[in-house]
Amino acid sequence: MTGSRTAAAGGALCLLAVRAGGILLGAAFGVTAALRRDKPLHPIGAVVNATWHVVRPAGLGVPLLDAGQPRRVLVRLSRAASLTHSGWDIMGLALRAPGAAADGRDADLLFATTGAGPWTRYVLLPRRTWGVGDYTTLLPLAWRGGSLVLRLHARSVTEYQVSVSTRGHLEDHSTLWTVIGRLVLDSPPTEDQPLRFRPAASPPAGLTAPTWVRALRQPAYQAARQLARLD
Repeated sequence: MTGSRTAAAGGALCLLAVRAGGILLGAAFGVTAALRRDKPLHPIGAVVNATWHVVRPAGLGVPLLDAGQPRRVLVRLSRAASLTHSGWDIMGLALRAPGAAADGRDADLLFATTGAGPWTRYVLLPRRTWGVGDYTTLLPLAWRGGSLVLRLHARSVTEYQVSVSTRGHLEDHSTLWTVIGRLVLDSPPTEDQPLRFRPAASPPAGLTAPTWVRALRQPAYQAARQLARLD
């Protein structure tokens, strides 16, 4: 009993620390947004329609990862810092799947340029341009069997190989990627749209953002938008 109470107390303290970190991030994002009069992150980008096609269902109970028919989606490619319109930056790819959330709303996923190894998949890596290297969801998503990370391997600016790596509740980490399909953009993106993606609040059905991820991300984005008056 004492051990469980200690573990619970430790978990609560960790969650408080994460929440505090989220508030600090939110303040920093808000100041940046106020100075820019724009989004604090990824203000430079472009939106294009695309096709999400799973050719090898993952069998995870996640409809978006198991669907056999091509699904039309919306993709926004962006630059994280956006200090310039070219050159090295952390590249982002945001994906919106209409009606794919558990409540029937649109589902959102965010990817960023990272490594692809067991640890480097959690490390942001700058690239010179869109459509180069690997993009992952960076932060894991929870599902009924444990957690998972999604990866997009860029073959060009318009074509990406989709793969998934899962970790069970009793596993330390996963190192394998299973290719399940592809993402194909209709054309190279050239025009932007004023979109807001909500990956923590509206993930695909069958997936959820872990509590610590929501605690970190939600206060940060809420504070940033309030301070910058972007809502």
